[in-house]
Amino acid sequence: MPCLQLESYWTYEVCHGDFVRQYHETKEGKQTKLIEYFLGRYSKDTLKSQIAELDAAIAAGTAASPKKLRLEELDLPYLEVPYRDGTVCDLTGRPRETLVRYVCHAGGRHELVSFQESSSCQYVIVVLSPLLCSHPDYRVTADVENSIHCIALSNSPKRPRSLLELESESLALRHHLMAPPDGERQPGGRAEPRPDAPAPAPAPAPAEEPAAAAESKASPVYDEKLVNDFLAGRHCLNGGSGWWRYEFCYGKRVDQYHVNRDGSRTTLHLGFFSHDVHRQWLRANPLKRPKPVPARRHVSHFYSGGTMCDESGAPRSVEVKLKCKLSDSPNAVSLYLLEPRTCEYILGVESPIICGLIDSADEDGLLDR
Repeated sequence: MPCLQLESYWTYEVCHGDFVRQYHETKEGKQTKLIEYFLGRYSKDTLKSQIAELDAAIAAGTAASPKKLRLEELDLPYLEVPYRDGTVCDLTGRPRETLVRYVCHAGGRHELVSFQESSSCQYVIVVLSPLLCSHPDYRVTADVENSIHCIALSNSPKRPRSLLELESESLALRHHLMAPPDGERQPGGRAEPRPDAPAPAPAPAPAEEPAAAAESKASPVYDEKLVNDFLAGRHCLNGGSGWWRYEFCYGKRVDQYHVNRDGSRTTLHLGFFSHDVHRQWLRANPLKRPKPVPARRHVSHFYSGGTMCDESGAPRSVEVKLKCKLSDSPNAVSLYLLEPRTCEYILGVESPIICGLIDSADEDGLLDR
């Protein structure tokens, strides 16, 4: 398996069966300066110990089901692999350690979907991998959707008039949204989902980072122009480090694209924003409305009318979850994509830009200054 990378100021690299490291490269003239810290190394002895414990539990009939983690409202079983004996941490005086948790995702390509420092110099990384899906204990169980059959009362229409009007408006809006903007839309087949955890916010710089580098880091700065450009859709957020990359332009569109060798793009539109369609989606899904401010952790927006999906026969759509993620850099961003249903996506967007906006979002979750 190739090494997996998650990029921001710090790049996080997982080489399965070898090591986990964090590094940053800077150019000084013609030379490249590398600052790196190993967050853990793989040990065959540890693996043998895990296998021995599992065999003993199976023999005694006490083997437990895999542990689960919560990701985008889904409880996902995971396989945990420890990496120990990393670079010594100045804060604790002990080697750094990382727990790499592998989660089944049939459309995944071994992407790092999240990185967090659970305690000083103790890390947790989540990787989406299709290889785990071959084991029955780690397959994701799809939610069962039950059909509801309604029976009209006597002397009433078979379907409520308000529902017919809503469906008519929705159809007209979808027809309008499916028109290509500026003649640029490209047809395409089903997208290969690439949940990108492009770095959920960079981890705090290790304590032993050179003093000059530490002093040069400024405190988080509020960039008013950057925020205004973001809300106007002029500053788009990009993420992804594999075949597919993602671009989110607030209030406008969500794209999935691949940059070809000649510099051209192969693009699949995952959705375009419409206030009316978004509000209709909220009426149909009231739990997606923003929570009261004290409990608010994110806001959700609905983008629809994307490139037609060959498998479902319907335009692609995506729920965008905007989350605050503190960072030393206002330009830091994390994007990851999930596909809970065919051509229906969830795009997680985590950025410092959002931190000062979600508390002031209106009842529909729309952001404003």
